[in-house]
Amino acid sequence: MRQLSVALLLHLGVLGCALTTTPARLAGQVAATDGATVPAPQTRAGRVLTAWLSAVNDADSVRLAALQRAANGAALPNGVALRSMSGGLALTQVVQAGTHHVEFVLRDRGSAVRRFGVLAVAADDSARIAYFNLVALPPTASVSDLLVTEPERARIVTGTADNLRKYYVIPETGRWVADSLEARFRRGAYDGITASRYLADMLTNALRALSGDRHLRVDFSVPVLPTDPSATRTAADREQQQILWNRNNCVFIRAERPEDNVGYLKLSGFGPLEYCKATADAAMAFVKGTDALIVDLRDNNGGSPDLVTYLASYFFASRTLLATTWTRASEQTDSAWTTDVAGPQFAESKPVYVLTSKRTFSAGEAFPYQLQQLKRVSVVGDPTGGGAHPTWARRVADHFFVNVPGARVTSPVSGTDWEGRGVLPDISAPEVEALEVARRLAAAHLRKR
Repeated sequence: MRQLSVALLLHLGVLGCALTTTPARLAGQVAATDGATVPAPQTRAGRVLTAWLSAVNDADSVRLAALQRAANGAALPNGVALRSMSGGLALTQVVQAGTHHVEFVLRDRGSAVRRFGVLAVAADDSARIAYFNLVALPPTASVSDLLVTEPERARIVTGTADNLRKYYVIPETGRWVADSLEARFRRGAYDGITASRYLADMLTNALRALSGDRHLRVDFSVPVLPTDPSATRTAADREQQQILWNRNNCVFIRAERPEDNVGYLKLSGFGPLEYCKATADAAMAFVKGTDALIVDLRDNNGGSPDLVTYLASYFFASRTLLATTWTRASEQTDSAWTTDVAGPQFAESKPVYVLTSKRTFSAGEAFPYQLQQLKRVSVVGDPTGGGAHPTWARRVADHFFVNVPGARVTSPVSGTDWEGRGVLPDISAPEVEALEVARRLAAAHLRKR
């Protein structure tokens, strides 16, 4: 594949079911010439694509809603908005057609924009959409930049399996998942897939189904991945990253001091400490004078464990051990202790409530789990997603990497973690009611003071 300097993929779909994809016998790719269109293949996937295109071009919200209801959990693009933006869509190339999936190129009728897509239907006899992905191509991009060959598919599967055997946190699980993935490959589970993003998502589905580990993921990058991802970054790289994190305020979404003086802090992630320390300090300085604090992590799906440790340090007056981490690759155990912070701690006499949901994941779970175990916070909401194992991106090919959970984090209090079961709330509440419940709890506590 050709190396590009920009990332092409806007991942508009969600992961579909693991499908058995048998390639249809096509005489090469079907492509239009001189701006003409081509018919969709006469397969179930092709007929569903025809129906979706017709509904988009007619801006028919009723038919589009019916297709979404039949999508088996896959998220379809907003067809009405797409019609308004594109002026309608024309099918100009069928890249690959299998029994259950079709890879294709669309052209906007109102412009020169091209879109590469994959649509797959369920492996049963229904027309349920199991997977849909559609990305706009930059003008200079080639469709071939998004495709894999048969030998590349084999290398990607083998490379993924090798990394699981070498690095997965539970060795016997890593070996079993790797063996099972390669067995699926030999049985032809990924035959006929040429779309790189689709292959990555299919492999991700398989890994998660086999292991139950939501951290496991295969991903695709249009730019060639560095051979050594730990290579030293330049000052320009760091400056650009700082600009990007500053632009979204390090995903500190909101900090409030309402009239009841119960502070509110909402984070949708934990950014890298080197870029986000100042933002964390500013947020904590803003709420330091409140009588109680609510930390909203209901939309927090993870990030940097270093920022988790730093933010947690604001809530302890003395040096405290938060967690220990054993890493398989090094076979070393490290300890995460609270550290010095820029401003005064949030007094231990003040109550802290952490809001959680099923979407709270990874580092977003580490913060409530570690502080809950130490009896420093009360967790309010739903059980979290259950992803406790830290991960590393391992390169498997020029354009593919696998995200491998390679360490175990445990509480010094209980010696346990939250993998697979999530952080269990102290006070259960539906996520939409969790904030109000926490406010009532804080008000009751302050009245007793």
